[in-house]
Amino acid sequence: MPGGGEKKFYASANSSGEMTLTGLTKSIEKISTVSGADIRAVLYAMVDVMQDALANGQIVRLGEPGSLRVGISSEGKATAEEVNSSVILSFRWFNFQIAQFTIFISVFRCVPAISIFSGQ
Repeated sequence: MPGGGEKKFYASANSSGEMTLTGLTKSIEKISTVSGADIRAVLYAMVDVMQDALANGQIVRLGEPGSLRVGISSEGKATAEEVNSSVILSFRWFNFQIAQFTIFISVFRCVPAISIFSGQ
């Protein structure tokens, strides 16, 4: 193999689409006695409240599904005084963390879109 080493293959999850707030509202409305307008109001309010909490440095705990938190990566500096907003390389609002490994496994088993790619 060029460059040495052993060729390896990795599993990769592929999305099959997306679920929007409108889609969530319609799905919840089908299995609930709450109106779509009320569901939509709560979902949009929840997003606003979560964004405010994340902007204030809080972790948003959602129980069984996991947590949301802000994540950043930055350049390393020799002294603390050199660290400021200019050294931030990337910023992620939502870094979803699975609360329990068993939940992850049960979700993983029902994910049909898994591909294999070479990590060269």
